[in-house]
Amino acid sequence: METPEVNTNGLAVQYDAVESDEEESDHLLKNSSLSSAVVEDAPHDRSPSSFKAVYLIFFLLGVCSVLPWNMFITAKSYFAYKFRNVTGNGTEDSALDSSFEGYFSVAAMVPSIIFQLLNLALQHRISLQTRIIVPLLGMLALFVVTTIFAKVDTDEWQITFFAVCISTVVLINATSDEDSSGFIYFLFSVVCILITILAFLMLPRNKYASYFLNKYAEMTKIKSRELESTESFEKVARHERPPFGLIFWKIKVPAIMVLLVFAVTLGLFPGTLAYGAAMNADNKNWAKYFSPVACFLVFNTMDFTGRTLAGIQWPKPNHMPLISLLVLLRLVFFPLFAFCNLHITDHPTTVFFNNDAYFIVFNVLFGLSNGYLGSLLMIYGPKFVDVKHSETAGVMMSLFLAAGLAVGSVISVLFLKIV
Repeated sequence: METPEVNTNGLAVQYDAVESDEEESDHLLKNSSLSSAVVEDAPHDRSPSSFKAVYLIFFLLGVCSVLPWNMFITAKSYFAYKFRNVTGNGTEDSALDSSFEGYFSVAAMVPSIIFQLLNLALQHRISLQTRIIVPLLGMLALFVVTTIFAKVDTDEWQITFFAVCISTVVLINATSDEDSSGFIYFLFSVVCILITILAFLMLPRNKYASYFLNKYAEMTKIKSRELESTESFEKVARHERPPFGLIFWKIKVPAIMVLLVFAVTLGLFPGTLAYGAAMNADNKNWAKYFSPVACFLVFNTMDFTGRTLAGIQWPKPNHMPLISLLVLLRLVFFPLFAFCNLHITDHPTTVFFNNDAYFIVFNVLFGLSNGYLGSLLMIYGPKFVDVKHSETAGVMMSLFLAAGLAVGSVISVLFLKIV
């Protein structure tokens, strides 16, 4: 493997040749062996509870990273109530009621990409703790505002409330039953984020976490002491500017594939799948809860299951052609869902799969494949580079994930017009 040449001014990164497939496999094996060695050298006096605490903290961080978007897209009935037509007899949809989801998507995805780019450019200058705590505090404040609005009568100023909601969605991704449900719903988000912040602040005191953060500091050649306080976190992120071009070249396949995974997912969920309707409309209860259960509950449950199963890590990183094939096969979900029973108000759809079981089975596979393949690619991406560049590779993978979400949002709008 040839070493990148960096000019003395640090303004350019050059490399003579790209590794062959065999060299790449050796590199992956080397990184894997290095990681295994680090784990084996971990302090043997650590308690199982110490490891579980670290696992739980990172689990909470993962939950909070996707919490804002999921909380807003699944609160459809709450926002439909807030943006309902309050003039005349109220039987017709208001302009906001029929279009708020599209605006939410744009408000979430555009700033997400912008801030991912900023994160990529500045992650080597801003400390790890700052990059985690500041966004969490921001989300906490914004969800507090959103929770308060659930108890405020906004009928007389819907446009202003809509603007506040859009601003909230942008910044986060960067006395009726509906009011009470919305209040409890968003209050849950506030509690989750608050717990995550407190848990993360405890991380430096965990011996198991401190050991691996020190190992990371050694591998990136940062002079650091034992992580006895949060000040040590400041040292973990400040090092020389990473060779972005070389890192991208090495992770280009998993990066493009993760973009495609989430482009397909957002192209269908929630936009198209939310219009899924029960074939038997006479069964009032089944018809009422079909979309919340068959669409949102099934997808999110299987997505979570897929992300959990990704710990199996099969296929392996050196089997990217197989992983890429599995990602491309997900394109078949577009015609499959298009011929299910979709109640789109603008135009009728052709129903070929005339049994509710088809929609549910397709959604099970759809959610499972999204969680599994998306997580697998995010795990594998940083393995294609040297350990000292793994954090930058991870940020770059997140950027491509955000780009996939943005592309998927555009596809969703177009697909609904042609389905």
